[in-house]
Amino acid sequence: MRVNRASDTAPSATTKREAGIIFVYISLLGVLLSLGTFSNVSDNSNLAYYPLFFYLKNELKLDAAQVSWFLLLLGLPTYIGFVFGLLRDRWNPGGQGDRGYLLMIAPLVGCAYLLMARFGVSYFALLALSLTGAILGAILGAAYNGLTAVLAQRAMMTGRLGALISAAIYVPAIVSALAGGWLSENVPASTTFTICALLMFAVGSLGMWRPVAVFGRHNLARVRTIDESVPVAVWRLLSHRPFIPAAILMGLWQIMPGWGTPLVFHLTNTLKLSETQVGVVQAYYPFCMAAAGLTYVPLCGRFRLGPLLWVSMILGIIVAPSALLMHDYSSAIAIQILVGVVWGVGNAALYDLMLRSYPEGLHGTGAMVMAGIYSGAYMFSDWWGSWIFERGGFGTAMLITTITSLCMLPVLLWIPKNIMASRDGESHDPKPVAYPAPAGAG
Repeated sequence: MRVNRASDTAPSATTKREAGIIFVYISLLGVLLSLGTFSNVSDNSNLAYYPLFFYLKNELKLDAAQVSWFLLLLGLPTYIGFVFGLLRDRWNPGGQGDRGYLLMIAPLVGCAYLLMARFGVSYFALLALSLTGAILGAILGAAYNGLTAVLAQRAMMTGRLGALISAAIYVPAIVSALAGGWLSENVPASTTFTICALLMFAVGSLGMWRPVAVFGRHNLARVRTIDESVPVAVWRLLSHRPFIPAAILMGLWQIMPGWGTPLVFHLTNTLKLSETQVGVVQAYYPFCMAAAGLTYVPLCGRFRLGPLLWVSMILGIIVAPSALLMHDYSSAIAIQILVGVVWGVGNAALYDLMLRSYPEGLHGTGAMVMAGIYSGAYMFSDWWGSWIFERGGFGTAMLITTITSLCMLPVLLWIPKNIMASRDGESHDPKPVAYPAPAGAG
């Protein structure tokens, strides 16, 4: 295996100006990708999510299980995202690294949306075209996640960047819930698909910007790729001690059978809320998640990761069944605010752990495995929750949510002590090591 000297790729601190540029670039790119790609169906952040959801429900007359099955299939590229991560860690399109993916792939996703606007009027046409866009979106996601992980580790800012990501990903969810609900009631789905196409063309344009703080000091230009086979790379990832417990925690955190499709059906069919009201209720949750996630920025520099994870996970378990207290429009909003605040900090702590868990040279692969677990666990639990909802009701679905959440506590004991004992800005590696040559940088 070819390696660089440890000093070539060792982590180093960033200036405030560099950190600010990184924050702006990563957050802007993340928001545009989340709004524009169907590979983000697990967090409802795609602008077309609610128009598509209600088109399937109201126009094509699909029931809860059928809608969740469609969304489960739509997330397929994310479930196998490690394939695209391996591609990102090895392929350097046009010699531009991650920028090359933005310049080449984003316009293709835009074209897929334009085809959906023109031909996506039936179940199978919608599925085929949206799957095509989701596959291309997964490639973009690998480039984005790999770039973010490289920056987080090299600049020793896993906590701050993790908090930023956990907050930024919910900005599109807020926009999707508010604008998506309105769009589904007032304009044809084809109009929403056209807007998404424009967003993806904007991502391609963003690839033309090359800030030094992002593509210079910490994300070194690729001069050689990792000289190892795919099986060796996979084994190196899976044998990297922090990775497995982080992956299990991410999966358990997303298994919430009562909080997806069952909640939407509960709000509309039981509480009799309108589509617009559902959009507003759903918008409060990501808004509070984003706001609470930002509070992790000062916390991660003051406290070690271990206490932050333990406290946030325990509080997250306590509020897991609180949707049972929703009985009208106002109480639904109040519960979403409570849950959003508690889970926002927990989400940021998990992202901090996740960004610390990747071995050098496999940032894209590790990040896409996590993305697949994140999306696959949630979408499976959504399908599972819909099945439970139709047979046992909303209360049963929330009970299962609480039980699965409790399973997170034993996994926390498995995380290596050096990972849990460091604050943001401190290296968690006990001694410098020689890292494989960086791959996929711009």
